[in-house]
Amino acid sequence: MKNYNLVQLLTEQFKKHSEKAILKIYKNKNWIEYSGKKCLTIIDKVGKALLNEGVKKEDNIAIFSQNMPEWTLADLGAQSIGCPVVPIYATNVADQVKYILNDAKIEIVFVGEQDQYKEILDVLNETDIPLKKIILFDETVKLENEQSIHFNDWISQELPESLTKQKEELYNSIDDKDIATIIYTSGTTGKPKGVILNHRNFLSTIEEHHRRYHFKSSDTSLAFLPLSHIFERAWTFLILSSGMTNVYNKNPKAIAEMMILAKPTAMSSVPRLYEKIYHLAMDTMSKSSAPVKKLFFWALKTGRKREEFIRAKKPIGSYLAFKDKIAEKLVFKKFREKLGGNLNFMPCGGAYLDDEIVSFFRAMRLPIIVGYGLSETTATVSSGLVEEYKLGTVGKPLDNIEVRIGENNEIQVKGGNVMQGYYNAPEETAEVFTEDGWFKTGDAGKFDDEGYLIITDRIKDLIKTAGGKYIAPQLVEGVLTNDPLIDQAIVYGERKPYAVALIAPNFEILKNWANEQKINYNNLSNLVQNSSVVELFNKKIKELQAKLASYEQIKKFHILDRELSMKNGEITPTLKPVRKNIFEKYKEYLEDLYKNR
Repeated sequence: MKNYNLVQLLTEQFKKHSEKAILKIYKNKNWIEYSGKKCLTIIDKVGKALLNEGVKKEDNIAIFSQNMPEWTLADLGAQSIGCPVVPIYATNVADQVKYILNDAKIEIVFVGEQDQYKEILDVLNETDIPLKKIILFDETVKLENEQSIHFNDWISQELPESLTKQKEELYNSIDDKDIATIIYTSGTTGKPKGVILNHRNFLSTIEEHHRRYHFKSSDTSLAFLPLSHIFERAWTFLILSSGMTNVYNKNPKAIAEMMILAKPTAMSSVPRLYEKIYHLAMDTMSKSSAPVKKLFFWALKTGRKREEFIRAKKPIGSYLAFKDKIAEKLVFKKFREKLGGNLNFMPCGGAYLDDEIVSFFRAMRLPIIVGYGLSETTATVSSGLVEEYKLGTVGKPLDNIEVRIGENNEIQVKGGNVMQGYYNAPEETAEVFTEDGWFKTGDAGKFDDEGYLIITDRIKDLIKTAGGKYIAPQLVEGVLTNDPLIDQAIVYGERKPYAVALIAPNFEILKNWANEQKINYNNLSNLVQNSSVVELFNKKIKELQAKLASYEQIKKFHILDRELSMKNGEITPTLKPVRKNIFEKYKEYLEDLYKNR
């Protein structure tokens, strides 16, 4: 009898929906669709073509690409012959790519477009990594060496008939204990570690989500986050296991356009997207006419009142229902149409999301499902429900895992979703497991009296001031960025007398304000140093911090003349700050904030 594995689960759905468009991408102003039948054909060809390259079961295969259907098809094709897939973020630079290729002993890599191909070629020119094959998804990329071949040409080769039997035997040999993937964490503090996840980890997570939520095969999801990240990858497997259609968003900057085109009913995201939408809406309303502004905030207040009743499991009442119906027609529906008009399931995790923003989207009938998880736990540890949720929490733990609060209030997890360990790193693996087998998340938290999990902060990020006070930087940063004017904030103060911060403005809003104030400036550096701008930020930050304890408040700040970026190694591909790099780069500015105090 065939062993059960992730690929089998998904191929069963592809067979069931053989004529339906399972995967889609918008390219050159046209939709390109992959039916279930076409997906099965390509997955089969990928498996055989890899065997033809001499690949053996358990050989690691890398994918270095932005989101596109070929990403998922190559992923499942490699897994179908027992090869773990190693994702590489499309935005990674040559040094990061080189580290992963070396550590995972990669000989075959699937590559997306020209940018990724250039990084691979740079790596080959600088090192002696023994890459046997570079397989390009984008057919327009010009091939520059003998190892390179376009994906469609590669899977269209005539192959020995004997590979059919060999592939079938390998496919049948894969069980849930076999490794499905090795995901290198983006490394907010040090070098990346390869998280080992097997088929059981994914199957366990998928099984529990099907038990907790109701997915329909008629739904459509938009793959916005990078498939290299566990959240989007696990989400993709989940929605494909439901027979849903997955639309691939290749360019994160084009997300607004893609939401209109794809009209998704579901989409996973990190808080940053919703923060930007919220701040844009608030800024737009602040500049609107008085009647428009009054209508918008009346509707928002009505929607929030509706949500209070829903959370309390109380009937809304005819009067509130009447007002809500008017608000829906005049405001909510129009707002949702800007996001495609069909969203009804929006899982969100990866960082702190302010309750104000969750409440805002919920009022608009856009149900953000706040959750918590890590790469090491195959994404989800806990999550809210569509209607049953509680602000300030990350929902309740999944039923098939155990969660406890350990020493230093650390959240610890045990269950079928927990990783097997870190690749080539036995010491690092031992460090994150307790003697009795619980995974130590590194996050601090607590349960409330109803069993909802509350994240208090990341233990390793906690700042201890010279006065012995502990500050949760993510909490303070969330408070500061809860204003449209502040795009990014990084709190600093370990063993210092007080906390300070680096502030990256929303430059579009700041420039508009400066023009209204008739402030002359030659460049952004000149603008952020203007005394009126500094005073504006002083006033904003004082207002924003009013509810923080005195010791938590930043006392001084430095305004940056550019945003923190992935390119400069300051934020990860999932938009988390790489604090070590940021503090090293801006050390002089930070230390200056403690002079003449």
